[in-house]
Amino acid sequence: MRSKLAIAITLSGYILLVAYLYYDYTHYKSMILTHLFKPDYKYEYFFHIMIAIAPFISTAIGYLVNERTKLLKKTQLSEKMLRQSSEEWRVTFDTLPNSVMLLDSNFNILRANRYLSTLSGIPIKELISMKCYKVIHGQDNPIPDCPLQRSLKTRREEKLEFYEPKFGRYFMINVSPVFDEAGFPNSFVHSIFDITE
Repeated sequence: MRSKLAIAITLSGYILLVAYLYYDYTHYKSMILTHLFKPDYKYEYFFHIMIAIAPFISTAIGYLVNERTKLLKKTQLSEKMLRQSSEEWRVTFDTLPNSVMLLDSNFNILRANRYLSTLSGIPIKELISMKCYKVIHGQDNPIPDCPLQRSLKTRREEKLEFYEPKFGRYFMINVSPVFDEAGFPNSFVHSIFDITE
């Protein structure tokens, strides 16, 4: 389907040609062809050539405008689908019955779900960039046997079961590295499961 702008641009070249031929005909009548190929002034050669190729130029520009319009519509549709998919993923992430965080290698929280916000009493926006050990354990340094520290060394999934007096509950932590294209862990998925019975 062609855009209205593309159709208008394409037609403009043809309209220009027809209008000029009509104008020339009203002035030269039966001598129009002679005037077109042997004009009265030399500068008219250039003008006649431009008028003759105007439909081709307008068609090419109309095609490019139409392709740009189609690409813009596809981009807008892709962005809408991406926003919708992102929102669906966020809702899924927030309804998990356990805490999930995305951490960097310096223990900073990059993303967190609603469960962690509810557990810690800290709004999600404030959790971002906080240290995970400060949020979970209320400490200024990683706990002994921290699974993230172990995962940094082993580059594998690490687990830990512990009792957290801050919440009065037993938890199991699972830390899994997320690798970049070069094969190095650039972030970690940190899950906390409440295993209190």
